[in-house]
Amino acid sequence: MAEKKKRNVNKSFNDRINDIRQRQFNENFRISQPAESNELLKKIDPVLELVKSHVNHPKVEQGKEYAELLKIITDLSTNAWRIRQKTTDPTTGEQLEEMRKILRPIEKIFSILEEFGIQVIDRTNQKYITGMYETVIAFEPGEQYTCELIVETVKPTVMLKGKLLQQGEIIVGVPPK
Repeated sequence: MAEKKKRNVNKSFNDRINDIRQRQFNENFRISQPAESNELLKKIDPVLELVKSHVNHPKVEQGKEYAELLKIITDLSTNAWRIRQKTTDPTTGEQLEEMRKILRPIEKIFSILEEFGIQVIDRTNQKYITGMYETVIAFEPGEQYTCELIVETVKPTVMLKGKLLQQGEIIVGVPPK
């Protein structure tokens, strides 16, 4: 019974993520917005409790269960980051007014992740240094660049207590030669 409940919670969370992804499309093609942002947080709470219980448990072994837990942490972190990206204005970095209800629970998720040593790293607008954790998926030449600059984070880097869980993916702007 508990396993079935977990699946329903995860399915609901994935449904919520997909609803938020619809915002990239024209209004005529969007699926309606989530009814209540607090409902989203309530559905994520059981997953966060699972993470809390395992991250601080001294007897967690490096087996299959631990690998599954790390996958949950990584997926949760990446999708929370994607929601945060969709709810802020890319030019100013300010919260979009219509997204405030959704962003508050997402920020709570980030504070809980940070509490347990999980970092979600977005390198956008930082200088690119060879040897960084992130994988460069494209170099974008442009006159506006005076040095190698990370112009977009496609996927964030996720670290747990200083250990790499997920290698980020970035696009780097380079000055013309």
